[in-house]
Parts: sequence; structure tokens; C-alpha cells
Amino acid sequence: MDIQKPLAFGKEKAAAEALGAQFRWPVLTKKVTDEGLTTNTGELIAAQTVIISIGDVPALSFLPESVETVTVGGAAWISTDKAHITSDSKVLAVGDVERPGLATNALGAGKTAAECIIAKSKGQEWKPFDKQVIPQKALTITHYIPMDTGTSEQDQADRCLSCASCRDCHLCETICPTGAISRQDILTSTHDDNRSLTTSYEYVSDDEKCIACGFCADTCPCGIWTMNAF
Repeated sequence: MDIQKPLAFGKEKAAAEALGAQFRWPVLTKKVTDEGLTTNTGELIAAQTVIISIGDVPALSFLPESVETVTVGGAAWISTDKAHITSDSKVLAVGDVERPGLATNALGAGKTAAECIIAKSKGQEWKPFDKQVIPQKALTITHYIPMDTGTSEQDQADRCLSCASCRDCHLCETICPTGAISRQDILTSTHDDNRSLTTSYEYVSDDEKCIACGFCADTCPCGIWTMNAF
């Protein structure tokens, strides 16, 4: 039940409906009793349990016209670059005004924005942290053998199986509002005559469908997806 059209969309909404979920709007709640939920029109929606979940979207009417926004899922969000600078170079934005995310996402964005401000105050060019891409073939069975391999930061990084390595969790494919991301199987030959083929996969984005909302980059737990301005 919602007072406006729910932001649920795509596969998640379809999966919920397949399990019997119903989406109703606009519905205004008058009261919640032991019998269920009573709407402002007097209709009783019988329920054993009522879960109240209030979602918020940014109120951006105060922004000057120099700050551009992008509309995704029926709500407006502030458009920023990698340094969280808006279309107005004097205005930076982080957190849920950019896109829905976790508190840790907002903290990380704030740190990046602060680093950009410091660099500018020193007359320096801000550059994003350069991630080292770990090739999939570097991950072998030895990573799973319990042993004492050291406790230094470098030792721990060598054992990591998530950072910069796709988990094949399908989160990006599921959250994409336009269905631009798809999973594709790829075959790799280890010999010139194709005697030995290994099956792998990759997630690709269709430029014709992508609206550059950044949900994939923000959701990926491994940091695989990145947004590049061009």
C-alpha cells in the first residue's frame, strides 16, 4: 500500500507478484488494528501483520537551476561525476540525494568529495583511486586451502576473493531499471587448436538502454562496475 505509485520495478516486482503480492495505490491509512489496516475510505484490508516501511526521495526544490538532476524511478536525483561534483562546480553532493544507497556508501562518497575539495584548495588535480584489476585466472584452488599465509595487509589482499572479482551474484542485472545489463557465457581456449575450452561469463551493458543512473556501480559488492564521464 502506498500513497503514490511504488518505486518497485522490473524483476523484483514481477517476482513478488508471482508469489501473490499486490501493489495498491493511492491508499491512505486511517488506522491499524488487530484486524488489519483501515483506509481513509473505511475499507478494511484484513491482515495478521502490518509492516510499516516509509521510503523517502530527495526534496530538491531548493537547488539553483545550475545544478542538474536526473529522473529515475519517478524521483529526481542530483547528477554528479566521480568526485561528486554537480553541474555547478561550486556544489558537491553525496548520499541519498545522488542515488539510494547504504550509510557506508554515503561515508565513502563524503570522503571522496573531501579529498577533491582538498586537492582543489591546493591547486592540484583530483584523481580517483586506481584499482588494480585481478585477472580471473589468478584465482586458483590454493586460495581455498587453510594455511598460515601471513597477517599483513598485502597478505590479506592476496587472499581476497571478492574485491575486484565478480561474484556472479546477479545484483547489477536485477537492479538495472531499464534491463540494460545481461549475463553472457564466454568460452576461452587454452590451446591454439581449441582442444581445451573453459566456460566463463561476463556482464555487459547495452549502451542503447543504459541511462547512466549508476545503480549498478553503487550496488556491486565487488566494485566491478564503474561510471566514466565522457
